[in-house]
Amino acid sequence: MAGYTVTVLLDTGANVILLDRAWKNKYLPDQDVRPLSALLDDPLSVSAVTGDDVPYDGWVEVVVNLQGNDDPDLSIRVPFLVSRLELDRPLIGFNVIQVLIKNNEGRPKLMSILSALLAGAMEIEDASVKTIVNFIQTQRVPKEEHAAVKVGFKEVTISAGHVAYIKCRVPANINLPEPLVLFEPTPDSAQLERLSIGAGLMEIHKTDRPFIKVPVSNHSNHDVTLQGRTLLGSIESIVKVIETDCPRNYEKLTQVNTFNSSPVSSPDQTSPTASPWHPPVDVSHLTNEQQEEVKQMLLEESGAFARDDGDIGDIPSLQMTINLKDDIPVQKSYASIPKPLYQEVKQYIQDLLVKGWIIKSKSPFAAPVVCVRKRDGTLRLCIDDRLLNQKTVPDRHPLPRIQDLLDTLGGHSWFSILDQGKAYHQGYIAEGSRHMTAFISPWGLHE
Repeated sequence: MAGYTVTVLLDTGANVILLDRAWKNKYLPDQDVRPLSALLDDPLSVSAVTGDDVPYDGWVEVVVNLQGNDDPDLSIRVPFLVSRLELDRPLIGFNVIQVLIKNNEGRPKLMSILSALLAGAMEIEDASVKTIVNFIQTQRVPKEEHAAVKVGFKEVTISAGHVAYIKCRVPANINLPEPLVLFEPTPDSAQLERLSIGAGLMEIHKTDRPFIKVPVSNHSNHDVTLQGRTLLGSIESIVKVIETDCPRNYEKLTQVNTFNSSPVSSPDQTSPTASPWHPPVDVSHLTNEQQEEVKQMLLEESGAFARDDGDIGDIPSLQMTINLKDDIPVQKSYASIPKPLYQEVKQYIQDLLVKGWIIKSKSPFAAPVVCVRKRDGTLRLCIDDRLLNQKTVPDRHPLPRIQDLLDTLGGHSWFSILDQGKAYHQGYIAEGSRHMTAFISPWGLHE
């Protein structure tokens, strides 16, 4: 425990894990005792087997490992209650053993160490130990449709005027038929009152320990620190994805099990891949020799072409900072959306939320949206930022002269025109400027 070799009491009937103040002060003197509200929503009453109450101060996190295991990655972090009563040794419930068994399936060395520990502690034969281990490994926990989402064990600080994407583990007991979940923030939480938490559909990142990234914005003038295990909200599994022939590139409608009457749009996002491919460029007007030469060039440069509408570029180094003449926010009420475009604009905004290009906002800035049709008939949602532009300190970076551009074309006989797909979303608004980009619509404030 915490890097020290200690003897503990393994209690198969214990529902809590305990150590006393003396142990905590000796081995974890620098670690603060944290309130149980960070772990549980309801107060916890602890009783001994005699029925007497066991008072406690709070909890501390302790790294637990098995003696003989030299791989620190196979240890687990366990919250121990700090008892006010004196204990002979720390008390560990069988749930810790269950987690060790579940987390280390397929690791024969650790399982042999664990089996030897159980055989000695419980005074049973190896065959019985193997039966217990096999039973725990084959247990199937019933899947739930929704689950709570919390900050990790370490505290997270969100700087003033910044947005932090907090990684939150997806509980193992939630049913996940689709790679998307519906996230809803915790209502009326005192710990989150100064923060804005993004809500909507979120993509699950598939790893050994699946997680989602929850955007948390801090629009105050002070840094805000969230303690470990702070409840951010809940996620809900999606029942099914309905394939449709809907026009304007909305290929899927995602239906959440609580939204029976109003489906939410979820575009199919295809992650870019590094493998070469043949972009669909018409070269039929060229000679056979020219066609071969162009096809080879296209194959070599295929990474510059989008495979579908969801395949766009990403330039993290391109950070746009907005400098204003004063700090007075500009605000304007949202413009009415034409009824024929109502559902399409709603789907458009949900599409941006799912991709993570916009988030929910509590900014004092607000600009209305404007609907514009592109040449191909699809919708482009624009923001009327004229009031913001009037307050912006102009950037005097030089634009290239037309004559200089024309001079570079001399001596060439082949020319091409390329359109950069969704170019506006390939760069970033710098931290500290994002709240200025807030726009308002009938579905709320986003930035």
